Formats: sequence, C-alpha cells, structure tokens
Amino acid sequence: MDNRQLLAYYLPEWVQVIETLGAMTPAEIVRLALAMGLSASLTALVFKNLLLWALRFFGLYNPKMYRYLPSTVPYWRTLYRLFMRFSNWLEFFKRNQPHETGGFAGSFTTMTRLLPPSGILLGRVWFKGFGLLQPVGIDIQRHLMVYAMSGAGKTTWLITMLSLWRGSAWLIDPKGQITHALQANDRRNWVVFNPYSPETTAQWNPLDDIHFAIAREGHEAAVKWAVRLGQSLIVTPASSKQPFFSDTARGYFIALVLHVMSKHPQNQHNLAYIRELIVHGYRVYNEDGSLESSTEEARGWLTGKQHRGSTRAT
Repeated sequence: MDNRQLLAYYLPEWVQVIETLGAMTPAEIVRLALAMGLSASLTALVFKNLLLWALRFFGLYNPKMYRYLPSTVPYWRTLYRLFMRFSNWLEFFKRNQPHETGGFAGSFTTMTRLLPPSGILLGRVWFKGFGLLQPVGIDIQRHLMVYAMSGAGKTTWLITMLSLWRGSAWLIDPKGQITHALQANDRRNWVVFNPYSPETTAQWNPLDDIHFAIAREGHEAAVKWAVRLGQSLIVTPASSKQPFFSDTARGYFIALVLHVMSKHPQNQHNLAYIRELIVHGYRVYNEDGSLESSTEEARGWLTGKQHRGSTRAT
C-alpha cells in the first residue's frame, strides 16, 4: 500500500479534509482560515472570562492564574511590543520637532505588562471606564512608590500585593490593618512587633544571638558579634568631619555589652538593661526602696571611677 492508501485507511477524516480543501479556491481557503481563527479566539475569550468570573465569585481567584490560561490571540503581545519599539525608534528621529513627549499608556500598551510569575501586582487593565480581568504587573529592581489620595485603595492594593508576594517582607503597619487581614490567613511565618501590646508582641533580643554565636564559635565570638551590634546601632556618617564622637560612643556601647554579658546574670542580658545603665548608671537604693546614690555616684560606679560599697544596686 502506498502512502495515500495508508492515510485513507487509518485517517479517513483527513483525506476528506484534504479533498475538500483541494476543491476550494485560494480565496475561499483564506476566508475559512479567518473564520476558524476568529471562532477559536472567541471561544478562548468566552471560556477564559467565564472561568475567571466563576473563580472570583467563589473566592478562588489568583491573579497569577491568568497567564496560564489560553490566549485569545496568541503572541499578540510580542508583536505589539515590536510595534512599540518601532514607535520609540521613530520618536528618536522626531525629538528635534514639535511633538508630545509624554502621556498616559493606552489600554493595549498596559495589556503588554502581563503580571510576571515573580513580579509585583499593580492592578488590572481598564478600558473605556470598564475594569477587565487581566492583571498587570512589573518586576521591581529597586524601589516602588505609591501616591494617591485618601480612600483611593492604597491599603487594599498593599494587602493584595503582599498576599501574592512569595519572598520576605518588612512591613510598617501603624494601624495594624494589613497585618490583621493577612496574618490569620497566610501560611508564612509572621513575626509581629507590637510595642503597645506587651502581651501579644513578638520579641527579639540581639544578645541572645551573641550567646548562640558563643555556643557555635567559642567565647571569642562575643567580641565579633558585639562589634557588629554596635556598628548596626551607631553608624558614623560618611560625610562626618568629626567621626570621633560616634566612634567613641560605639566603643563605649560595645564595651558595655561585653561587660553585662560577662558580669551580670542571664536575665539582664538585654538592650533594655543596657539602656538603663547608659542613662542612669549603677543606682543604689535603700532598704525601703528610696534612691540613695546620686547621679555622679551612679555614673562613677558604672565607669569604675568610684568604689561600690555593699549597698544594693540595680
């Protein structure tokens, strides 16, 4: 059997299609191809929108799903980006002629910014006042600033953006609105510092990290990590003409950290107690709780310039 007979035996439908196309004129083939392409595009458009609306209705929608659904017109964004580059090339030659140099991006230009898998969600496309379902996003390399009037939806956008962000984030949320909306429903590990709620706030003691470093590397690591802590808290400005003062303060802080860790009990190894020493020194109290030491004496006992007696000190 030759190839035509094999094709007719195993795939009779294809043979019928080939014979039908052979009987058509080139113009009829083009019209048929356009009709089939338009039909496929409309089918993909209807399927995608119905699916997305259903997912939004049941609360199962994720903006990152959009890029994995079939496109209405394949590769149109790539072609439109080429057109945009050509327009920019023409702009280069028109720069010495009177013309517009700025403006808002059109709907098709916005649609080329399809949300990347690891990008930042900006919102969705709007066309003639109607919100479409396509999410828009960008890859951020450095910074992003959002500026809008009160009630414009900045907080809602931040909640959506952070819920889609898969990396780590440091969030300053004075009202707690974003934290309360995400923490209970997010599977990531949340550490919430809330100084106005001592019962529920998370805590972090940098001196505990020094203890861990000593356990790993030996007692010599205490100096290295105390220096790192001092450098992170007291920074000498690069433009400073007199770095002596900040360098001296940093050295004093490092020495005080090492002194507390070597001479004081474990429950006093924290920055709050170190701050207490920096502000007040070693204050001495009487048996009835009244303050006995003066400011000069407390300072002197801390710096070693004055000998401490047997009275009880903080």
